[in-house]
Amino acid sequence: KPTPAEITTCRPFLAATIGEMPRLQAILILGRIAHESTLVALGHRRTAFAFGHGARHEMPDGIVLHCS
Repeated sequence: KPTPAEITTCRPFLAATIGEMPRLQAILILGRIAHESTLVALGHRRTAFAFGHGARHEMPDGIVLHCS
């Protein structure tokens, strides 16, 4: 399990990677840590979209998050 410092350190790379994909339509998120980090990388609060196995969330920018 990554430490909070590791998660914070990796998040800018996640945001940059997402930003380099202009045609990105969906992201498959594996686990709560990835879910929360992806939300923050997309500019949302961690609590804006609830994590749940099988949950699906449409982001305002059109990207769909699939949680597992």
